[in-house]
Amino acid sequence: MQMNIDYMDGSSTSVFSDGIRHSYEMIWKASGGPIIHNDIFGGETYDARLEIEGWTDPEFDDSGWKDAVVRYWSPGAGPDVEISSQLMPAIKVNKILKPVDFTSPETGVYVYDLGQVFGGWIRLRVKGPRGTELKIRYSGRPFGESYHTAGESETDTYILNGDPQGEVFEPRFTYHPVRYVRIEGYPGQLSIADLEGRVVYNDIDMSGDFTCSNPLFNQIHQNVTWTLSNTMFGIPLDCLHREHWAWLDPATVAGSVYPRKHMPLFWTKWLTDIKDAQLENGSVPDVAPNYHSTSWSSYPADPAWGSNYPILVWYIYQYYGDRRVLEGHYEGMKKWTDYLTSTAENHLITSGRYGDHMVPGDAPGEEIWISSEAPTGPLVWTGYYYRNASIVSRAAEILGITEDAGVYAELAGNIKNAFNEKWLDNKTSQYADGSQTQNIFPVELGIVPGEIEKEVVQHIISDITDNYNYHHHTGNTGTTCLIDALAEAGYADLLYRMVNSTDYPGWGYMVKQGSTTINESWGVTNGTDNMIMWAVIDEFFYNDLAGIKGPDYHGPGFMTPGFREIEIKPYVAGDLTYAWAAIRTVRGMLSSMWERSGDSLRMEIRIPVNSTARVSVPKMGMKNVTVIENHDIIWKKGSFVDTGKGISGGTESENYVTFNIGSGFYDFLIVDD
Repeated sequence: MQMNIDYMDGSSTSVFSDGIRHSYEMIWKASGGPIIHNDIFGGETYDARLEIEGWTDPEFDDSGWKDAVVRYWSPGAGPDVEISSQLMPAIKVNKILKPVDFTSPETGVYVYDLGQVFGGWIRLRVKGPRGTELKIRYSGRPFGESYHTAGESETDTYILNGDPQGEVFEPRFTYHPVRYVRIEGYPGQLSIADLEGRVVYNDIDMSGDFTCSNPLFNQIHQNVTWTLSNTMFGIPLDCLHREHWAWLDPATVAGSVYPRKHMPLFWTKWLTDIKDAQLENGSVPDVAPNYHSTSWSSYPADPAWGSNYPILVWYIYQYYGDRRVLEGHYEGMKKWTDYLTSTAENHLITSGRYGDHMVPGDAPGEEIWISSEAPTGPLVWTGYYYRNASIVSRAAEILGITEDAGVYAELAGNIKNAFNEKWLDNKTSQYADGSQTQNIFPVELGIVPGEIEKEVVQHIISDITDNYNYHHHTGNTGTTCLIDALAEAGYADLLYRMVNSTDYPGWGYMVKQGSTTINESWGVTNGTDNMIMWAVIDEFFYNDLAGIKGPDYHGPGFMTPGFREIEIKPYVAGDLTYAWAAIRTVRGMLSSMWERSGDSLRMEIRIPVNSTARVSVPKMGMKNVTVIENHDIIWKKGSFVDTGKGISGGTESENYVTFNIGSGFYDFLIVDD
């Protein structure tokens, strides 16, 4: 430990522990304490009888304590890694929940329902004889139901010290999936007020939100928000109950960025985890930080999984506008793409682990873990290979590495040509076997020849409407692409209908089953799972309904980094009467709201300082429109009217009137003449 001290007179000094330096040397000491077991899977055991009174006071007598063992005390003595300071915000209690229900099914047993699945623990107030042992069991589902969990290990143990004034227990070095809590072994009478939920996650700026006139969409969004906070434990955690690690799978990564929270340090840290896990041959693991297993290795990553490393770097660069993320990860992105090249056959990737993951089945519980629609795997893997080569080329261009920019642009072109030659049937205007994923992925990648793109999209629409009764049949890659592409292709109403359904499969079905978070499986029947994959639906809410455009994830579009140039283009879909969203950007808060009434529509837009925006006001089928901004007419009879108040121009298309505006607050009203 190195402690830097700045004195009031302007001088400073440093204090080092345990022989690292010779001046101002401190010897650390250690002693056993009341925490006798703790683990992120196994819970915490706390024996309050072992508490040491006053041990944090300066005057405490530690002469009976042992010297701490010195480890990694000099350069070269420790692991051969680069040591850097902690960047990510601390994991801490960010919310407190009160129980919504309380029962005592038998003597000494009390069960609390906190009404919401969350990650964390509880605080419990108790009083009882010294040595009484309490078991505190946690679950996201009602006790007695089947649940993929660590089972008995989702338990904290507290041994009372017998304080007649009562005592409070709250664990410190674990976390659990929490909604239902069962207290066993209590000798007295507990009440609903004796327990509270402690919601724990990285202290991220959670400002900004989404709401609309559709209650189902609002609930889905709230489930997404809870799922996001439940995954923020130093990494984008896969789930609270089973897999305490961070997968690089497509929907997990996209589902983590689409809820639009301002968390640049979170992503900076996790990208470093991926970089640190990369092997010399360029391979990255399926999960990062990598863990070692005796049963299977996460190297090399599935081509779709590992390819989210360059894609996330590129997305984060655009979102936050920090060139350092490109500089720090350029070589890593390049090495991964070169690794894919080393495994390719004629620019096609033919081997991997997963392909399109968790495709809906014919009924709940029949989900397809890996798509059986051949050749979805090779098509998906090759598409990601193309996307990575394109990103490396663009990054090299920005960084001034001219030779690489040309080399990887040529590689991307060769992959694109090989992709279309292998899987595109020009006669039917479909890819491979014509599944939703097989067709939507190349559309979103932007590699479909322009003359047949509409026909390819129409096959996707027909498959959704005719073969799957207005439902998607896509896994973690295809679902993300559908959400990204359908509204822009002119099918916002179709996507609205899909999301607005409570039938299987879909987000509304999860809500209908009682879920308060987003589930891993489309067919979960008791509704209390928690996994970030299908949080990708928030992109529809923010990007399409509220109209706040962000960077493309799989697509070729480029957003001016850091929201310096903003696009707002809402789709007035279905029976919505209003939608509102706000996000925090590096330049400040950005918000978009629209509300329709009869034949008119009002939009309120807030653009942060040092940004400009193109705002498209929906015409809703009106032919001869007038647009008013804060009582001033700015568009009439097909022409822009300059008021000199921050709006520099306007254009009209079939469905929108679009204005160029500067920072500030704007209030638009569009009416039919």
